[in-house]
Amino acid sequence: MIKLRSSIKSYLMKKALFRGTFLAGLGASLLFLSYMMMPPSTLKLWGFPTVLIGFLFILSGMIPYKRLSSLETMPHEIHLDSEFLSFFLKGTPLFRVKLEFISDVNYTETKEIYGLSIQLKRPAHSAITLLQSHQQFATFTAWAKQKMPHVDLFLPYFSKNTEEEIKNSITYSVKWA
Repeated sequence: MIKLRSSIKSYLMKKALFRGTFLAGLGASLLFLSYMMMPPSTLKLWGFPTVLIGFLFILSGMIPYKRLSSLETMPHEIHLDSEFLSFFLKGTPLFRVKLEFISDVNYTETKEIYGLSIQLKRPAHSAITLLQSHQQFATFTAWAKQKMPHVDLFLPYFSKNTEEEIKNSITYSVKWA
């Protein structure tokens, strides 16, 4: 069995950190300036909305960075054996695909995301076996379709080397089946 792990590129982490720091700085500045500049009578009316907006800026900046950094400690995984490609979302098994139903695997990269695009052979109704609840799979595929609408399955944050490893494994499995 071959285990392949996702990895986060440094430019993506830098981008998320810069954006997060900028938004958190805006939120902190809003909180500080409103405290320093607004008179108490104005703060009675506008204090709570200002604090709420400030904290929303801080959270919206730090959450994307936190998600990416958590993928470094608990990455997505692909497990390949002679019959199946199994996908683990942050250590939790999500689905399994029969290798014979995979028609193509390609590395895809855009400005905001990269990963593996998998096209399935038709009809693909029996190709995928769910290993978790349908809800969890539906949430993942909806997110993936939003990022890469033209593919059957998109597995985020896997490298070009992973694509080559999967193609070699599929070729080997089909050849010796």
